[in-house]
Amino acid sequence: MGSIPDKFPRSCGLKTLDLSGNNLQGEVPKSLENCTTLEVLDLGNNQINDSFPCLLKSISSFRVLVLRNNMFSGLIGCPGINGTWPRLQIVDLAFNHFRGKSTSYLLGKRPIPDVIGKFNALYVLNLSHNALRDHIPSSLGKLSQLESLDLSSNQLTGQIPPQLARLSFLSVLNLSYNRLVGPIPTGSQMQTFSADSFEGNQGLCGFQLNLLCSNTSGSTLTRRSNQRKEFDWQFIVPGLGFGLGSGIMVAPLLFSKKINKWYDDCIDKILLVLLPMLGLRYYARGRLEGRARRNF
Repeated sequence: MGSIPDKFPRSCGLKTLDLSGNNLQGEVPKSLENCTTLEVLDLGNNQINDSFPCLLKSISSFRVLVLRNNMFSGLIGCPGINGTWPRLQIVDLAFNHFRGKSTSYLLGKRPIPDVIGKFNALYVLNLSHNALRDHIPSSLGKLSQLESLDLSSNQLTGQIPPQLARLSFLSVLNLSYNRLVGPIPTGSQMQTFSADSFEGNQGLCGFQLNLLCSNTSGSTLTRRSNQRKEFDWQFIVPGLGFGLGSGIMVAPLLFSKKINKWYDDCIDKILLVLLPMLGLRYYARGRLEGRARRNF
């Protein structure tokens, strides 16, 4: 509880700062920019209410940024960043209030097509559960080392760029619950993902969703109509009786906690695997110890 003290000295030599899961409030302290050798910053699972931490934009050693499950808001990016994080490998901004056309301003004010190549060392990119809109940029296909991409539960529109099918290392993909339309790109990599990666997009079609793209005015609409009838009955039947009122109030809270824990476990597993590979064994060890304490 409390806030992060704004007392980082000018001689700050920190390489890792992990303050996750401490119910911290307030803003990211401005003096943190004095830590010019910082490689890992994990402020996840707190109550920090701030904008994107542009004060770190000049730290060229930056490799891991985790801000998940806070109250960060505004646009993602900073004026003039333009590739000053060439070693950035893990970005997790999920479960915040980032908004706007942030897929066009990722890590900089310039559009992604101009800057995305500067961050081609990325392994993990998680922007899920925010309020991002606009299209998924085709330039994400330039992130040749990307292993995990999660853009779920936003307001993204348009089609899935076929360039994503070129990401040969991509093992985790979640584009669910947006407003995406059109065919799911074909390619050997895309065929490995199940319907869970694409569900909740009413305009998408493809074999993963068991929806043919050729006759969208016929077979697809018929299938959706049938799904809607099943959906209605699932909620009408349990709603007969007293249980409906309490279910409406309690179930979303329980579900939200389960979803948060599931995402936390997933990002922990990813970090524990990738960080030793990136030469950050000391951070992985600390992360493992912190996880053990939380589960105790």
